[in-house]
Amino acid sequence: MSQDEEIHNIAILSPKPEKAERVRPLLSPLPSSTNPPTQLHTLLHTLITHVHATEPTTLRYLMLTAPSTSTPDTDDIIFIEKYASQAANEKHVQSEEFQKVFTAIGEEGLLRSEMVLKRGRVVGGFDLDRKFV
Repeated sequence: MSQDEEIHNIAILSPKPEKAERVRPLLSPLPSSTNPPTQLHTLLHTLITHVHATEPTTLRYLMLTAPSTSTPDTDDIIFIEKYASQAANEKHVQSEEFQKVFTAIGEEGLLRSEMVLKRGRVVGGFDLDRKFV
């Protein structure tokens, strides 16, 4: 596998300000009795677990949060992804688990805009491993 074949994506999901409290539980890695899992929370974490267990050509799949630059007091959801090839990226996007998550997000109207997807190529840096987070 050459770096020229690898696909690197950054996907940014921006919740509606009025939905920020609904989205926040989706980003908690461990639901608790005071923060019970929602259906979408379960779907997101099921998706991450599924990708790790069944998509060996998905080389990186991280979910992060960062303060929104356009909406105060709201965090954007950022996925950083690395695939061995375009075919691996397509397999991921077409998976039943991926489709469930994005169907649920759409049905609940959680986003203020379409997901932003940036695809790039590596010009520097490094990876050390594929540890599950």
